[in-house]
Amino acid sequence: MSASEAHQATRRGVLAGLLAPAAGMLLALEQAGLAIYERLKARSIELTHSQYAIPLLDQAFRKPVFTSGHLDFGKGAPSKQAIANLLRALRDGGVLKVVREGSGRRPTVYALTELVHACEGREVL
Repeated sequence: MSASEAHQATRRGVLAGLLAPAAGMLLALEQAGLAIYERLKARSIELTHSQYAIPLLDQAFRKPVFTSGHLDFGKGAPSKQAIANLLRALRDGGVLKVVREGSGRRPTVYALTELVHACEGREVL
């Protein structure tokens, strides 16, 4: 083995050693996220009894801090009032937290705090 090949092998070994713990952390985070999703899915359906509960939760998982204006249900979307009712039910049920109350033209900001805290590894909201 040449010196260059030995150097490359050493670099690969060091890199693998550095990445292994990170991969383990990512796997644990993914598993925690899936557990949170399943728990919140059941809770969202229980609280809202709505066909839009899961699509709303899916969007909250994609963007855990959001306003109602960020929600896009596509064709057959619920009315603005229905969305407000869903958000209120999820807020009152502890699924969502209000980060900032709306005022005037400024919308209310919601957060899926359980997911944010799991990703950050600590309570941030």
